Amino acid sequence: MEFELCLCILSVLGLIAADDCCNCLDPADDPNNIERPCPNFDLDCIRDFFCSNAQCEVAYGPVPEPLFLKHYRLDAANANITGELYNVNVAGLNGNVVEFYVNRATEKVVLAMEVRSLRFHSPLTIFKYNRKRKEPIERSDYVEAVYGGATFTAVFPSICDLDLDNVEVFSYIEDSNPEYTLGSCLTSNLDFVAEAQVQKFINSMSDNIKEKFITQGKLFMINYIQYNICDFGL
Repeated sequence: MEFELCLCILSVLGLIAADDCCNCLDPADDPNNIERPCPNFDLDCIRDFFCSNAQCEVAYGPVPEPLFLKHYRLDAANANITGELYNVNVAGLNGNVVEFYVNRATEKVVLAMEVRSLRFHSPLTIFKYNRKRKEPIERSDYVEAVYGGATFTAVFPSICDLDLDNVEVFSYIEDSNPEYTLGSCLTSNLDFVAEAQVQKFINSMSDNIKEKFITQGKLFMINYIQYNICDFGL
């Protein structure tokens, strides 16, 4: 009987502890953990912070207008389409820092940058229509898009060594249905499977944008940091 009573008490205490834990403020949201070392997000102060906590050289910008990117790949998984983009020109990356802080509890550093009008153009884009039990159909032409406003949030996992290779970047695009143009050759002379993929791609543009910026957002933010804050030599 005493043993069962003991178990009952321990169980109740466990539930109370679990309830207390659920009501705890997450370390990522606790204002007592947040330290902002640079008043008004002063860029020279942020540059000094990076120079002191990372292996990089101070950079004073700006990001080239437009920024030239030789090649990168994007996947539209929901439509089974792979895009290979070449000679890409990206405009509008000289945005403003809207957040910069250190979380002393999680030891993470957060840097957020906002742009007002993001645009890109690729004169050579290859669409690969991936098909079941067949090699892809490939078509090439130009692609361009106007994304408008966007916010890129970079999270460095350790304050002790700010490593641009391991940074996480989360992108928030204000308009999930941007203006875009696909060269006609990208969607010409396709079989019925690829035709269906094109329609799914177009009809799911909002989801495609989210997928694309998993890759594009990090690429864009890394370039902003390297040109405007600190050059890591990547």
